[in-house]
Amino acid sequence: MKTKIIRSARRRKTVQAREIEGVLEVLAPAGMSDKALQPIIDNLKKRIDRQKKAAALDDAGLERQAEKLNRKYFKGRLKWESIGWVSNQNKRHGSCAPGRGTIRISHRIAAMPRFVLEYLLVHELAHLV
Repeated sequence: MKTKIIRSARRRKTVQAREIEGVLEVLAPAGMSDKALQPIIDNLKKRIDRQKKAAALDDAGLERQAEKLNRKYFKGRLKWESIGWVSNQNKRHGSCAPGRGTIRISHRIAAMPRFVLEYLLVHELAHLV
């Protein structure tokens, strides 16, 4: 991804980035050196890539898979409010909040074999029992 750095004398500390038509625009303080800015840009690129990957994942497909597993292993007894992919779980593969009926699956699981996703969904569904 091409990067365009826009420096501003009014900006003092913060660095901000946004993608516009395939170009990463980085808004940075005028006084920040390129050496100090580069690791920040690398982190911002990673964050934007994670967000894009998560947005491309299909929550409806995840819901259908959970319904199928619910019928197979739980005789269709389980109910939930929502099941979805998230990009902010870096230490957990999935999570369940039984009181709210929400299940979240880390976007990292999408790159793993199908049986891993199925195992994880069954595990998280079991918390609803």
